[in-house]
Amino acid sequence: MYERILVNKQEMAVEDIKDLRKAFRKMVPTENQFFDDAEIILYCYKTRADKTPDFYAIFLEEGFVYEGDSFEALADSFKDRKTKCYEINEDVRFILSLYN
Repeated sequence: MYERILVNKQEMAVEDIKDLRKAFRKMVPTENQFFDDAEIILYCYKTRADKTPDFYAIFLEEGFVYEGDSFEALADSFKDRKTKCYEINEDVRFILSLYN
C-alpha cells in the first residue's frame, strides 16, 4: 500500500517494503499501554509525491507496533486506556533490524 517508507528518516529499499508489507499482514492485533517513546518511527508515504505520511510507532523492546505516532499511544496510556496495536513478529523484527 505504501510506495515509500522511511525508518527513522532512512529510506527503506523497495524490496524491503514489499517484505515488510507481507510481514505486517501476519501481525496479531492486541492491546497494550505504552509509557516510553517508540524506538523506531516509520514514515509511510502512499506515493513518492505524497507530503503527509502515515506513522507507525515501533516499540521494539516491548514487541508492539502502534498505528500512529508514539505521542498518541502515550496519551491513551496516560488516560489509563489500553491502545490497539499489533504484536511484532520475527519477520518484522528482522526487516527493521536492517535499518536500526
